[in-house]
Amino acid sequence: MRTFLVGAIAVAFLTGCATSQPKIENIGKFTNGDGYKQYMSETLTQNKEISIIAEKPNEFIFEVRTENEDMSMRLGEDVYNVINNAREYCSNISGKLIYGDQSIKELRLLKADPMNVFSYMSMLNDMNSQGMGIYDGFLKCDAPNLKGFKIDYMISNVEVYGRISTFIKPPTHLRTYSRYYHVIQDKPQSLGYVGTDLKGKKPEQVFEKLNGKLATTKNKRDYLEKMDAYKICVANGGTAYVSNFLTSNGKMNINDYIFARTEYLHKTYPAPSTFSIFPIFMENKEYIWCESPNKTYELTIETNNKTIFIKQGVSEELKNMPTGAFKVPEDKDEKSVKEIAYKKAEVPSVIKGLANYTLSTKSDTIKSVGQISYKTSYNGMEPDGCEYASVTKDGSFDSQTYNFKKCGNSIVSLGQTGVETLTDEAKEQFERNMDQFENTCQLQNYARIEANEFVMKCFKNPVSNNYKIIIMKDGKVIKQMVH
Repeated sequence: MRTFLVGAIAVAFLTGCATSQPKIENIGKFTNGDGYKQYMSETLTQNKEISIIAEKPNEFIFEVRTENEDMSMRLGEDVYNVINNAREYCSNISGKLIYGDQSIKELRLLKADPMNVFSYMSMLNDMNSQGMGIYDGFLKCDAPNLKGFKIDYMISNVEVYGRISTFIKPPTHLRTYSRYYHVIQDKPQSLGYVGTDLKGKKPEQVFEKLNGKLATTKNKRDYLEKMDAYKICVANGGTAYVSNFLTSNGKMNINDYIFARTEYLHKTYPAPSTFSIFPIFMENKEYIWCESPNKTYELTIETNNKTIFIKQGVSEELKNMPTGAFKVPEDKDEKSVKEIAYKKAEVPSVIKGLANYTLSTKSDTIKSVGQISYKTSYNGMEPDGCEYASVTKDGSFDSQTYNFKKCGNSIVSLGQTGVETLTDEAKEQFERNMDQFENTCQLQNYARIEANEFVMKCFKNPVSNNYKIIIMKDGKVIKQMVH
């Protein structure tokens, strides 16, 4: 019995804030108000890990933040709670709840909290009884008199922050991240739900002060600070704006920005892996500010090369900045003429042989033929179950990289690496998580993270302190570094 209790305490400690959501009494009182939106607002007043972060008359986005989740466990308590609360609310308004394909798939991939395993398994049984293919979103509630709603999609792996805990041996990898839920309601709802818990609070009550001025808090809290600045602004009658490369460096309302950013992530990455990392705000160059009739609430957050500065007031330059719009990154299917030519080029037999050897031995090698040097790289297995490798041919005047994958016993050429470069967004994501990435590689001799369509992998030499880092897109190596 003592062993079980110790294990349960350890689970509770590692899973941080993924605790049960409070139950709201008298759900019927919301049906004549703002329905499910008002209900979720009531829920977030009792659970600070839930917050409404963007809203329009018929739709809103709420966030659930999970702190210090053990990556090896991946408990689904917060997902279960969102579904269970929606189910209870739908029942109380005489609606019919339909589990969407996304919620069924998600819950099957996650694990039950030991404290709530029976109700968790009961929900899975209900999902299995209903079956898939009825609704392709997350879930929906069909209800009479325009009282219904649907969570049409959920995005996970938002604003990931990872760290390694040495409290338990061996060292444990912990992740803090958010899930965003996009909700559409049958009839228009009131606005003014963003930042309700910060209404009436002044910036100096939310942010730390240094020498009488607003100051940053601990490292890796920039996302929370930016969200708090946005919320305290709009909750107290102001308008919050953002400017970064996703807005074409123009001025954009943060509410609209969050809707556009979330919609882009949903459409572009409908099934992200555990290793995906989706930032909302940027770290390299960004401004977030509040314009308000009450100068008390006017403040500016400037981010420059991962350093964040918070100050009171807004410059006229920011206020007069040209209007921007969310910029959809370049279509990843576009190919340059040079890339197409590379793909059609015939692969020399020596390169085919080196690729075969590298994939068979799972090791790198170097071969010299006259003035030409061939360097191979084993690039590991990907989620598709195939192994990848590349061969770089260095001549006197140029360098060419050939890419291959092995699925089962079949080795396929992927063509040469063309002129592909990292996008600004991918650079942001990789830089943001570089410390955790390198620490993981040193501890486990391997690390992997995704940034949109790019993958960064680390392979550590177990007999030395050297390791290589590769960046791939569509199975092709576009950058390789040795440290």
